[in-house]
Amino acid sequence: MAAITNVSVYISTQLEQLNKTKKQLFQNIDCGIELQESVACVQIAKAAVYALGKLCEQVEAQSRLELEKKVKKLQEKLDFCEQLAKFHINPQGLDPRLEKILSKIKKHALPCQMSEFAVWQANLVKCEKKLNLPTPNSSTSQSIDKAKAAINGRRLIGELRKEAFAGKQFSVKDVTPLTTSDQSICTVPKGNFKPIVVEVDTSVIPLEPVPREKMSSFLVSLQQVSEALSHQSEVEFFYAVESAAKCIEVRTADEETGSLLNKICNHLHCIQQDETPAQIDPKDRHWGTLALLSEELSTPEQRVRAAQRLQVKTLLMLLELAIERDDNEQARSLLNILEQLKLNPKDLPGDIKNAAHQLFGKLFAVHVDARKEGEALEDAYHEKFKGEFGRYAFCEAELSPSHLKIQAIREVNNDLNHWWKFFD
Repeated sequence: MAAITNVSVYISTQLEQLNKTKKQLFQNIDCGIELQESVACVQIAKAAVYALGKLCEQVEAQSRLELEKKVKKLQEKLDFCEQLAKFHINPQGLDPRLEKILSKIKKHALPCQMSEFAVWQANLVKCEKKLNLPTPNSSTSQSIDKAKAAINGRRLIGELRKEAFAGKQFSVKDVTPLTTSDQSICTVPKGNFKPIVVEVDTSVIPLEPVPREKMSSFLVSLQQVSEALSHQSEVEFFYAVESAAKCIEVRTADEETGSLLNKICNHLHCIQQDETPAQIDPKDRHWGTLALLSEELSTPEQRVRAAQRLQVKTLLMLLELAIERDDNEQARSLLNILEQLKLNPKDLPGDIKNAAHQLFGKLFAVHVDARKEGEALEDAYHEKFKGEFGRYAFCEAELSPSHLKIQAIREVNNDLNHWWKFFD
């Protein structure tokens, strides 16, 4: 037993000395001093740590686990030192310091009560300060921007959560399940619809003006939001949201980012309220903010669907603005994006494949009804349209009046709200 104890003491003493060596090596490497020599020293230290790891096998089980943890931690730090030294020698790829910061950002869970908020915010500030790194290549520079966006996004979600700390319970009204009676035109019947009421900021996203030269970037960023959530990349998600927000020129970028995040959270809350209500904490008025950043509280599918619902509603709003301006070119572009957007079958009523087809069917129905009052309107049943009058009419100004197109857009928007049990 005495020999085993001595081995344990020996390992602890050697780890302590090696930790001091590691700190000195890191200081030199971080300052770019004696890099080649430092790499050689790190490799010698790693060999010594590896030997200590093998020596742990001689320690009794009760003490061995703690020693093995210390050995593993030192190995990871020495690996980091070696990566950083090699990066300084040949600055290609991503700065390893940045990779470390990115991993730390996600580790700080959202606060659930006011007493946790100050510490949580302070941790984000520390991460932000560490981002003041030199940018020797474009990869590192862009990743720093993404990390800053992730920190800012978390901070804005934290601000939304402040309103939930009071512990007030939100009100949920009874929701009557809805079915479609005529799936050919995607009409959700009028009934005793009682939307969910979530006491959060539901102000309309001011999408006007989005300058024409920024419209393409805005739409691409919205698509990237869904893609980032699909790949479960939190940093890319916040970066995409912030990129979209910077294209909107009504409020500050932070306000727009917060508004977009809030909308996604609201959609996520509605999905969970409809499908997994038992999982929701009824005392948390901002459950969506918590679920958005937690793999335990929501599924990747639910998060992607929330973002896609926002994307659909945004495209409908922009389409209405394009119709009002008689901008047929932009209308065609928006309809093309809407038609290519593949939604989860749960998010569309009936057998409709996407929201664009729903819109085409709605315009057909609205136009046919309007023609009953005025024969001068185009005959939507004419064979020249090959059964796709709605598609042609949205893209050709002379086929159907603008007010009928806007009516169709608004009715589809309302139908989706009913189907999703969402309240704007």
